Amino acid sequence: MIKTESPISIQKESIGENVCNFNYLTEMVNGKKNLITEIMDTFLKQIPEDLKSINDAVVKKDYQHIRSLAHKMKSSVSIMGISSLTPVLQEMMDLGEKESDIEKIKELNQKLNLICKKAIEEIEKEKVK
Repeated sequence: MIKTESPISIQKESIGENVCNFNYLTEMVNGKKNLITEIMDTFLKQIPEDLKSINDAVVKKDYQHIRSLAHKMKSSVSIMGISSLTPVLQEMMDLGEKESDIEKIKELNQKLNLICKKAIEEIEKEKVK
């Protein structure tokens, strides 16, 4: 029997602590607040669009689109220091490449959506500081 994470365990894991680490972003732009805000705004606009696209690709079992979107999202989440998503996105890329295990992709996608939702909340709070 294959053990899968329940939505509740995924949610508890992702909500228990901050998912973003803004150190890399701050260092990358030498602490320039206007650039940090601009990059955060771009992330806040792009990630919901990417999530919608990847959710649609999962429903359609479009493995190549899943792979390419997961690849695209890796750089966005790394800039925001969302390290917990790196292995999630990598596994989605690998499974998309193999065109296999849609059930595991669905589980990973659920985790991706929950962590991104938490990240969006954190970034919006950070912007008002």
